[in-house]
Amino acid sequence: MGLCELIQQGHTSAAFSLLEQNPGLADEPGAALLALYHGHADLASSIVDQKTNLSSFEAAAFGRVADLESVDVEAVSEDGWQPLHLAAFFGHLEAVRFLLARRASLDWLSENPLGVSPLHAALANKHEAIARELVFEGADVNLASRSGWTPLHYAAHDGNRALAHFLIENGASPIAGPEGKTPAEIAELAGHKELVEILA
Repeated sequence: MGLCELIQQGHTSAAFSLLEQNPGLADEPGAALLALYHGHADLASSIVDQKTNLSSFEAAAFGRVADLESVDVEAVSEDGWQPLHLAAFFGHLEAVRFLLARRASLDWLSENPLGVSPLHAALANKHEAIARELVFEGADVNLASRSGWTPLHYAAHDGNRALAHFLIENGASPIAGPEGKTPAEIAELAGHKELVEILA
């Protein structure tokens, strides 16, 4: 059984053993990101540490800024992400700043069923500091994902009052989103009644 197959089936101990026996398997295409996507952070880091070269997507997802020097910020991964999405989702602020300095697109929607911007990606994984950085840099606070979620819907769903205030102060409007629901309705459905009034 190959490294990627072991990762997909959740056999992390076996994957570690296989990698120890054959470090060259770290260069198996997609293995590092696959482990990261499946929540096996230690295994993912071990794979990346043994790789001979990182792709732009791997460098962004793991926050390896030194490996982003030759990054193509407009490149799209096989699963539809640009490097900025990955750096934002996995919480690597310095990588985000590096990519922004290289003029990475703030509002490009991923080419997959999620159809999210880097700001959506940061909010989906609750990286508020990165979300604020993206807004400060000019990310569209009213941009909807393919499913209709705006940044304010994420704040409402999470019950994050400070973030909701921040987004509103930066121009966010309580427009209808998924299934026609406004952020206030999302907050109420999620049990965050204290947010309903400020989102109305």
